[in-house]
Amino acid sequence: MVQQTIFVKRQMEILVIDSCSEQKEGEIVKEFQDRYDGIRYIRTDKRENLYKSWNRAIIEANGEYLTNANTDDRHHKKCIELLLENLEENPEIDIAYGNLYKSAIANETFEQNDKLKPCTSQKFFPSSLIIHNYVGAQPLWRKSIHEKIGLFDERFKVIGDYEFILRAVVNGSKLSHVPEAKGLMLWHQNALSTKDSKGHEEKEIMLRNYRVQEKIVRFYAPYLSESDSLLHAYNDLGIRSLCYYPQFNLGLPLFDFKFAEECFSKGTDTISKSNLISLNKIIHLPSKIRDSTFNYNEIFFYSSEEKLPMEYELKGVKPSYLCHIGEEIIQGKSYQKYSFDLLKFHHSYFGHLDENLFLSSSSIFIWGYNERGKLYGNYLQNMGQTNLRYVDSNPTLFSRSEKSNCSLPIHFNDLRITGNAIFILAMSSHHWTEIQEKILLKFPELLIFRLDHA
Repeated sequence: MVQQTIFVKRQMEILVIDSCSEQKEGEIVKEFQDRYDGIRYIRTDKRENLYKSWNRAIIEANGEYLTNANTDDRHHKKCIELLLENLEENPEIDIAYGNLYKSAIANETFEQNDKLKPCTSQKFFPSSLIIHNYVGAQPLWRKSIHEKIGLFDERFKVIGDYEFILRAVVNGSKLSHVPEAKGLMLWHQNALSTKDSKGHEEKEIMLRNYRVQEKIVRFYAPYLSESDSLLHAYNDLGIRSLCYYPQFNLGLPLFDFKFAEECFSKGTDTISKSNLISLNKIIHLPSKIRDSTFNYNEIFFYSSEEKLPMEYELKGVKPSYLCHIGEEIIQGKSYQKYSFDLLKFHHSYFGHLDENLFLSSSSIFIWGYNERGKLYGNYLQNMGQTNLRYVDSNPTLFSRSEKSNCSLPIHFNDLRITGNAIFILAMSSHHWTEIQEKILLKFPELLIFRLDHA
């Protein structure tokens, strides 16, 4: 951080919060304090979680603007200055954010990184944040925002920064994407966000709190008229859930059909029902991929009369399997129309997999009882693979009676495998290496495939 241009110009202070660490960081900080002005060191008497430490720093900070820099973060030397300039020039903006690159090397500098794994963010659109956090790490925000919405919620261990962003936006804050401001984030298995299921569990709880009618109306208030605004908001949210671009997915799309179904089910009108029927075609009829008579392009979705920016437009990429194709008049009203190409969808996620091999295998085991794993499992079963089971590594998630249900996961330790079985990894890519090693240690002859983009 001492190389940041605004620190060199003596326009930034650095607060180091030592949460009772046993690794003598204080000695290192003292060396920097001897060389640089503007560095303050605070050590606590006992360990604190991440967001309690951040809140301590916010209270102590003297500046008008704030940013966080965790121990595994790195920045381009002009990163914070560029974010600062954006906030200075746009007083209506509360939070500015840039782009990141992934690093797999501890203590790698921004200059040393090969830049082969860009994690680009996207333009600000409020309701997209209900689906995914595209702001990511290293934003810069006005300290004054805490006077309006409070500090970080210390009940969270992993996703408190995501919750803070949502709380700011639902209370009217505007954000700005500054692509030129770039940083580096170390990606490793022991990171808070990836080392276990805690982040996922917290995210589920947090999103339930924000995916409620009152807050959804606030997210869409600047974009939709009052007439039927809630209905249009739910349809728009559902369509966004079909194809969005998370920051750390290397520019590739993801889907959340479960949330899309929840959104489309909110309405009883013709459009909501039509969207729900289209979604069910995607979820329950994937075996038609091999049917040459099936028209892959005859799956449509509809949203409001107003044209709102699509996720691929916000991301700045070409459309994938979901595309806006214009407007259509239905029962005297104009609606935005979107085409879902089932063939492109299937190829995007599963095109690299050898289906003939999977169908001829004596048994298939899918590790990852998630939406993507279940979708492909249903497809294989519809195609004729009758011996398919899901696997899980957490025995506390399912009762003994549930384990007897072949549609629910069994524990890895309970597996007894014979014949030419195949494993398919459907969990997050952070855990691929760890799980693959675990499988091969017990079943060294098994074939293992990863359920990811083609």
